[in-house]
Amino acid sequence: NIIKTQISKCSDHVFTFAEYLAGETIEVVSDGTVVYTSVIGEDGMVVVPDDLTGYFTLVLYVGDKMYSAEVEL
Repeated sequence: NIIKTQISKCSDHVFTFAEYLAGETIEVVSDGTVVYTSVIGEDGMVVVPDDLTGYFTLVLYVGDKMYSAEVEL
């Protein structure tokens, strides 16, 4: 699973992806609704807003592939 091997959670709202994923899109999804979207920075980091708390699905788009993982914020 690309997310489990290529991401680490630095804090409750900061995720670090492998640097080669810079520029790829992530979504934070709650009950089927996208609540936050971001692009992975050149340093591989994504900061999710502090007001998002609870359990979510983190979705990573790499080209035409989609990967997801359950996360707690």
